[in-house]
Amino acid sequence: MNKQKHNTLREKVRTVYTQIPVQGVYYNSRGRMEFTYKGPDGKVRKTYLDPMTSSAVVNGLVPKSGVIYRGGHGGSKTTMVEKVAHMLTGIPEKEITSAMIRGNDDQNVNTLLATLKLGKLIVHGEEEVKWRNFVTSYVKIMDEVNRFPPPAQNALFEILNRGRVEFIDQVYQISDFMAFATENPNDSGTYPLSRPFVDRFSFCVPAPQQPSASDQYLLAERPDDKLKELVVKPVMTLEELLEARKLISEDVKMSSDALIYAIYLTQAVSTCARGDDFDKSHNEIPVGERCKGCGFDTPVSICKMTQDGLSGRAFLDFQRWGKAYAWFLNAFSYKAVVEDKKGNKVEVDVAKPEVQLETLQTIAPYLMYHRIQPSETVISKDPYSGQKMKFLEAVVAKATGDYSTVKDALKEVPMVLRGEIAPGDSKINDIDKDLVVQYHFKPLVEEADRQEFRDLYSEIESEEMKGKKLEDIQGRLALSTELKPHAQKYLLSKAMEKARGVESI
Repeated sequence: MNKQKHNTLREKVRTVYTQIPVQGVYYNSRGRMEFTYKGPDGKVRKTYLDPMTSSAVVNGLVPKSGVIYRGGHGGSKTTMVEKVAHMLTGIPEKEITSAMIRGNDDQNVNTLLATLKLGKLIVHGEEEVKWRNFVTSYVKIMDEVNRFPPPAQNALFEILNRGRVEFIDQVYQISDFMAFATENPNDSGTYPLSRPFVDRFSFCVPAPQQPSASDQYLLAERPDDKLKELVVKPVMTLEELLEARKLISEDVKMSSDALIYAIYLTQAVSTCARGDDFDKSHNEIPVGERCKGCGFDTPVSICKMTQDGLSGRAFLDFQRWGKAYAWFLNAFSYKAVVEDKKGNKVEVDVAKPEVQLETLQTIAPYLMYHRIQPSETVISKDPYSGQKMKFLEAVVAKATGDYSTVKDALKEVPMVLRGEIAPGDSKINDIDKDLVVQYHFKPLVEEADRQEFRDLYSEIESEEMKGKKLEDIQGRLALSTELKPHAQKYLLSKAMEKARGVESI
């Protein structure tokens, strides 16, 4: 790992963040993200970031990612996004602005994405597509996205979902992009956004409409942008931004604690004992009513706090954004304490810096804000009274507390799977009232006690997972095993990791 390269690029990305308020582009003292982490020197640190500006900057560090800024009309969020994108990529502001699309009832696929070159069509009878700037630009800004009618939303969905645009049998492939959207959901003349569509955005920030009093003092001193346009200079090039993104992907890893926590949290809000396949979305009765008489129903159950759960895509965003925010903050400890052959604890350098659980805990509400519908009976009452961010912070805090009570047992699971601890002796057997443990970890531990599991595990560990051998293992796990799906997929992941030379948790 080239620390110097990481530090050089990190400093440039941080400069974009610090220059936005310094140059009078955007101020936001209302929102705050509180990060507590162990730094490179081993000391615990606390810092606060503006969620609006930091999410715009960090969005550039996540592949094919998007942020929704919800609410707060007249707060300069679109201007902030334009300036951040220009400073991060060096793409001219005029190019970014000309590519931006604005939602209105007249927008259809023709006006939004492409048109035909009429001269060639009329003179030669040939259909040649002219793609709109929004399609070809790396930076894609969708202003007032909920004003687009459903057909236009479907076209945008294809871009975010598959990086693909089709018009008159011609296809434009979009290999990469950085997307932003603004939304004012309480305005008239808007259309609902489908859950699959908003799920293609990774992050969502509730935008303040009126700046704070301290922000207003700064605004009062700023040159009037009605008389003179605010001009900012690029800080880095698109090539440098993509290099930083690649380094984050290759050199930053999730700690075992952070990864298991991400799994636990996303399952905690999504699992239901009374849903088909224990999936909260597969039950026709609203949360609350369906919970009556359930053995997991308590006054503080997470499962009844949310009407719906998270997608697998959201879980991957926890990893991507966790790595990006951790890198931006340098929220890493580059040392680890391990035991040597004599059993002594020694400090060693880590091969790759690891994302800490606390970083995920801070960003989790923003990864869920647009994806989670709170239970009406919970959010409508004190202490939330309709405050969704406060509600989600409470959900995360509750899940974190629950995780802390079971994490020792969960960390034993890999040892059970390796055969180092007998399934009957695992601490996980002592946990009765945890929904995630019951339906996602106990079934795997139970399968680990079967001879077929032990035989396959040993085979994967002892033999080279390449060519016909890997294909044989894959085929047996898919078609000829009596192991249940939890165990099948775990063993498959072990085989694939060994084939790639990846160290598993």
